Amino acid sequence: MSRLCRSLVGGASAAGLLLLGACTRGVPVDDFSNGGPPVAVTPAVTVDPSATDAAGTPPPTSGQSREGSPTSDAVSDDPPVAVVNIGDDEEYRVSSDEPVTVHCAGRGVVVVASPAPVTVTGVCGDVEVDAVGGTVTVETADQLQIDGHENQVTVDAVGSVDVQGDSNQVQVGQLASELELSGARNTVTFDSGSPEVKDEGIGNLVN
Repeated sequence: MSRLCRSLVGGASAAGLLLLGACTRGVPVDDFSNGGPPVAVTPAVTVDPSATDAAGTPPPTSGQSREGSPTSDAVSDDPPVAVVNIGDDEEYRVSSDEPVTVHCAGRGVVVVASPAPVTVTGVCGDVEVDAVGGTVTVETADQLQIDGHENQVTVDAVGSVDVQGDSNQVQVGQLASELELSGARNTVTFDSGSPEVKDEGIGNLVN
C-alpha cells in the first residue's frame, strides 16, 4: 500500500473513503504531493454494438428465440397415403404395411393381404380380403369375398358377399343379390336390398 493510502486509513471523509477504495482495488491514484486532486483511473471497455440491441439484450443465436427456447416447425406424424389406379381386368394385391387407396377405373380385382388401412374407390369387379385384423373400406364392387379373420369391412354397394373367414365385422349399405357365410362368428349388417342368405357356418349373425 502506498504512503498516501496508509495516510487515508485513519480518515473518515467521503473523499478519503473513495481514495481508500481505489487503493484497495489496486487502481493507481495521484499523490497529494503533486498539488492536484486524487483521480481514480478506470480501464476503458469496448462494446460491440452488434452484440446488443436497443434494450441491451444480446441478439438470439440461430435456432433460439428471445426467451431462449429452441424454435421448431410443426411436423405431421401421419404416414403418407399411396394411391394406386387399376383398370379393367387388372389385379392389385395390397401387401404393404402402409395405408393405401386403390382406385378402380374399371372392374379390376383388388386383393387385400395386409392389415394396414385400405380404401377402395370407384367401381371394382372383385374385392378379396385375405388379411387378419385389417380395416377395409369399399365404395362399389360386384363381389366381396372375405377369407381372412377379424377384419372390419365397410361397403357402400355390392352385388354379393361371401364370408369364409371367422370373426369378421361387415357393414354393407346396399346388398343386391346374395349373402353366403361358411365361417364362424361373423356379423353382417346391410341397410337395404333383398339378398338370398345362405348360412352354413357357426354362430354367425345377419341383420
